[in-house]
Amino acid sequence: MSNDKYLAHHTTLRTKRKLVLKWLNVNDALEAKVLDFLRVNFHPNEPLNRSIDLMSFPQDVTTLDVLYKNCFPHGASVVALDENGNLVGVLLNDILKRNADEHTETEGEDPNWNPTPRYAKFLDLIPQIAKDMRLFEKYPKVDAILDHAILSVGDGWQGDGISQILVDYANSVIAKKFNCGLSFVICSSYFSARVFEKCGYKEIWSKKFRDYQENGNILFPTESPHDNITCKLLELN
Repeated sequence: MSNDKYLAHHTTLRTKRKLVLKWLNVNDALEAKVLDFLRVNFHPNEPLNRSIDLMSFPQDVTTLDVLYKNCFPHGASVVALDENGNLVGVLLNDILKRNADEHTETEGEDPNWNPTPRYAKFLDLIPQIAKDMRLFEKYPKVDAILDHAILSVGDGWQGDGISQILVDYANSVIAKKFNCGLSFVICSSYFSARVFEKCGYKEIWSKKFRDYQENGNILFPTESPHDNITCKLLELN
């Protein structure tokens, strides 16, 4: 660990390329670059986004930006930078607290929050699943939960263990600061689900995307192998 408490030095697991992990402060200067990174590396590739052709609807893309920006004030997110300071990985996190709304809805206060009706169905999906898990009810001794919102790795860096490094750092360092007893994630991607399983997470819930229907039509026609949406949980020491 460097002298800066917000920096940690690592190497990738396979090719041993050097990385710097940066814990994002509130109002961090990297916020704009994080959003640019996600527009290139996450928005077009995430299975739910692809299933509703997100990138063809600019107002839904800007709405998604607002949703992700809502993670920054928690000060619980972490990014990976290469030797030249370029972003190569992002893990956005929320902190869920007992006796507080699991997802504080402040997005609507942003003038760029303007989802189309079809995208509104997507936006309702994840918060409702999280609420249905009733984690604080099931774990009465837990007062805070680290909730992984977005995990993305840049092109050319995938398959080198960056996702695992980000998740392990969040659970060992950031979760400790916020006294989190659990680490929770909702996975819409088959590949992200595998990452969290490698990090020790256990599946607590799963549903097939084809079972989300309206008037006989599948709402989220995801491509194989992204057939299920799953919830995974890790108990922290």
